[in-house]
Order: sequence, then structure tokens, then C-alpha cells
Amino acid sequence: MDLKKYKITDEPVKSTKSDYINKLIAKSYLAVQDNPKKQIKKLKALIEKYPDVPAFKNYLMAAYKITGDKKRALKVIKIINEQHPDYFFGKTSLAEHYLDKGKYEKVPEILGSIKDISEIYPEKDVFHISEVANFHHFVAQYYLEKDGDEDENYQNHYDTLISIHEELYGTSENKYTKSLDMF
Repeated sequence: MDLKKYKITDEPVKSTKSDYINKLIAKSYLAVQDNPKKQIKKLKALIEKYPDVPAFKNYLMAAYKITGDKKRALKVIKIINEQHPDYFFGKTSLAEHYLDKGKYEKVPEILGSIKDISEIYPEKDVFHISEVANFHHFVAQYYLEKDGDEDENYQNHYDTLISIHEELYGTSENKYTKSLDMF
């Protein structure tokens, strides 16, 4: 994988042209991590007010997942993919659902590419660390579950996760590789 094809940043990426909405997105992300159950009602209100902002739907899905409501989480994942088919986290959430069900053949259908994130979004030249790490983590998990840890593709994506964190943070320690090491 050639990480030199694009730039990776850990700076906040503006999701919309509105600074106010971007601040709401950032605040919602942190709030869901802190107290997901409490945020569900707030996120529903934000979605009603800003239906074109997929991040709020993504955080609602995450709140449902964290609180154990998988049925509602899946419903939101499907809504995200219907209304925002190019939204990265919607795609990976749907692909993750099929991976959990053992429907490996669905993953490349949803993502289009399981080699490099730049093949999914060739028009982008800057990706947020969360997008790149999520992509490589997911694809490593896909190959690990599908083919085992001896698979070369698994190892390539796992090694890429380590490289990204070493380059940006000076350490290979990260939540993505730790979760893969549990398998």
C-alpha cells in the first residue's frame, strides 16, 4: 500500500461549509462517547433539523450500537446508505454488518475496493486518520476472519495501521491494532 498517494491528517476535517454545524458534529461525537444513551434524543433532533448531514446519523447509529440496540443501529445504517451512498462510515458500517454475518462476498460489493481507500475516493487527496485507520482496520479484520492471520492481505493492512500511527504519533500503539490482536 502506497500511503504517499494521499495526505493523512489528524486535524478536524470540516464536514460542511457551516462552522456552526461542524462544531455540533464535533460536540456530538464526544457526547456519544461519553453518554450514548443520553445523546439519542438529541441526535434525532439534529437529524430532523439537518437531514443532509450524515455524521449525525452515524453518531446515532453508534449510540444505538454502544447501548446494545443492534436492530435500531442496523436500521440507521441502512438509512445512511440509502440517503448518503458515498458516506464512508456508512459504507464501512454496512460492510461490517455483513462481515459479522459471515457474508464476505458483500464486502467488496459495498466498498468497491478493499485494497486502498484512495480507490474508493480517487478524487480525495486528504483523508482524516479516522477514515484511513478505520478502513485498514476493517479490511484487516475482513481478511483475518475470511482467511486467517497467515493471509498476506491481512498482514499488509495490519502493518499499514502500525505505519500510520508511527508516522503521525511516533508510536505503533493504537486501538485498531489492539482490537485485531485479540483474535
